[in-house]
Amino acid sequence: MLLDAMQALASSDLEIKGEYCLGGCCQGIVVKGTGRRQTLMGVLADEAAAVAAAETLLSDMNGLDEASLSNLNSKLAAGERVLCNSEPPEVCLNCGVSLQLYRNKCAKCGKYPY
Repeated sequence: MLLDAMQALASSDLEIKGEYCLGGCCQGIVVKGTGRRQTLMGVLADEAAAVAAAETLLSDMNGLDEASLSNLNSKLAAGERVLCNSEPPEVCLNCGVSLQLYRNKCAKCGKYPY
């Protein structure tokens, strides 16, 4: 959802690409920018949190499109869905990370996730 939000809010001169984490850390994607490296811990499980995180990151990179932000915030306030290219992640109820199953258990904590 963060990648989708960043792509929706980025200015036209900034290209946002995501690289999937291959390390088995269950933490989602790595978003590469031109600024300093930032890590967001936890799961962005709703659109409002993803838009807020994308706003902060893009502001730090001087790549935020204010018109797009205003448009997304007004749609969020009206209760509309704004990030159409992604679905909210399934989250393990035990450890709170984005769910990846291994033998029907959470790959992060090893417990039954539901």
